[in-house]
Amino acid sequence: HVLLYAIECYEGMKVYRDSSDKLRLFRPKLNMKRFHESCERLCLPAFSQEALLRCIEDLVRLDGDWVPRQKGYSMYMRPVAFSTTPWLGLTQCSEAMIFVLLSPVGPYFKSGFQAIKLAVEEKHIRAWPGGVGAAKCGGNYAPTVLPQIEAARAGCSQALFCYGKDQIVTEAGTMNIFFLWVNEDGEEELITPWLDDGCILPGITRLSVIELCKSWGEFKVTEQAVKLAPLLKASEEGRLLECFGTGTAAVIQPVKSLTYEGKEYTLPIAATGEASGPIAMRVMQQLGDIQNGEVEHEWSHVID
Repeated sequence: HVLLYAIECYEGMKVYRDSSDKLRLFRPKLNMKRFHESCERLCLPAFSQEALLRCIEDLVRLDGDWVPRQKGYSMYMRPVAFSTTPWLGLTQCSEAMIFVLLSPVGPYFKSGFQAIKLAVEEKHIRAWPGGVGAAKCGGNYAPTVLPQIEAARAGCSQALFCYGKDQIVTEAGTMNIFFLWVNEDGEEELITPWLDDGCILPGITRLSVIELCKSWGEFKVTEQAVKLAPLLKASEEGRLLECFGTGTAAVIQPVKSLTYEGKEYTLPIAATGEASGPIAMRVMQQLGDIQNGEVEHEWSHVID
């Protein structure tokens, strides 16, 4: 069933070790909720979110010695659910399995915090309204390998996926995406694609960035349908101030340019050579402090 019809989904989480040697998860209840929703979309059997989180806590206690002690390191955790239905017909699965993979991981940026270039994907579409873009299932990711290869050939690190005649922006590679600009009304605003059309993954890091930036009260924060053309126009007019991706692996990934139809639209950090804009850097620092227990916060889940 799983090999033929890709009836599977998964989650991405990390276990962090703080300076007091305590082990921490970052907003794990949201991962359990999203995992459950992905299973529902693929007609995989329901499970108890609370029970699975308790199992994960027990697993971390059992294998806690594998969580690195070096700063910037963590233990990547991947809960997986897949159909084990023992026949070939395409039907709702009759049985399934959940297991959790663990792997120690080092810093995402091997040579330091660095900005990347994005290539606007003009041909291949990652997700569309009515599809499964909001579910974390493997079928969303395998088809994006070719666009990523083509982006690399164009001198970029990731593809920026869009859909429709208005070229609605969805995700960048496997990341959610944010843009800080001065909008047409002269307001400084942080915008990110909305969840309304079901095309993007409801990222836990994404939500945390939204809530963190709103708590600052320093600029407008908006979830909306993000069209490509206004972004390119803003870049040409010097109103596109920052761009960054978000996700479990990198947390924050600064972007220095967008390439579209052979033309490169640059962000201010492309000219200064800085690794990140000030907002992306500030968010990265504050989220890192919470995840690593440097500051006490309700988002950090301590495993006793």
